[in-house]
Amino acid sequence: MMYKNQLAVAIKHNGKILRETADLVHLPFGSEFSVLVKNLNSRRVKFTLHIDGTDVLDGTEIIVNANSEVEMKRFIRNGNMDEGNAFKFIERTAAIEDGPRGIKVDDGIVRVEFWFEQEVPVVTTTIHHHKDVWWNDYYRRTYTTDYYGGPYYGMTSGSLGDVKLGNSEAGGGSYSSAASASVAKGAVRSMVNSVGGATATSFNAIPQNASVPVSDVAKSEAGITVPGSKVEQKFTTVYGFNAETQSHVIILRMAGRSGEVEVAAPVTVKSKQKCSTCGKVNKATAKFCSDCGTALELL
Repeated sequence: MMYKNQLAVAIKHNGKILRETADLVHLPFGSEFSVLVKNLNSRRVKFTLHIDGTDVLDGTEIIVNANSEVEMKRFIRNGNMDEGNAFKFIERTAAIEDGPRGIKVDDGIVRVEFWFEQEVPVVTTTIHHHKDVWWNDYYRRTYTTDYYGGPYYGMTSGSLGDVKLGNSEAGGGSYSSAASASVAKGAVRSMVNSVGGATATSFNAIPQNASVPVSDVAKSEAGITVPGSKVEQKFTTVYGFNAETQSHVIILRMAGRSGEVEVAAPVTVKSKQKCSTCGKVNKATAKFCSDCGTALELL
């Protein structure tokens, strides 16, 4: 499970979380998977989901409630909020590479971009107690008459050339004003997961960062995500989500082979790891072989 800024993202297969090696997840070709997003913050968060460089939510953004999670199991297409196709990971064969789809630079990449909800401003009330002293203050004021006619309140007598109007010497002071900016608050259309209590919201203009190349994933490992079986995962519409302008990104990569060896079974977080040197089966949490000391996480 990848973690950043109080948000965790994981790939799941058959209800089990898959293990990552750095940011790489191995699962067999032909497997259907889901993307788990867990919000560990006390504020709501919204996210977009791109797989192979494609917005698989069709412009919709998913909102996860505070201290909650959402498991995205399917594509959202044509505004269908009741059902859709599951995410299915298949091998990128030569026929696919030479066909109309071709090769994309971000094949095998799962990209989650997210924004937290703005914090509610804290409103404080301050009570000031004023004493009515205007009468005494009136008689303490000095009035002087200048030879140009005066009187000039708060000034001593003298030539007008000694008076600099508009600054502190004339009792005026300098002032500047700034118009406060207003933020237009439009209605926000969002979707909520009827099972997990998560919501999704539609925005028109969402900046997308550049795709991440997958040159470090060998061609033999390459796979792509296509529509799979029918999944009934329902969403509904809600309103009102003021997001922060700063976004964050979590990226996972998927591969169907480890080197030249095709992955036969998904590697979950509870899977026991087999040493590539001596063949010893180690505990799921072990990082090095207990017999020969070889690293079990090969980067």
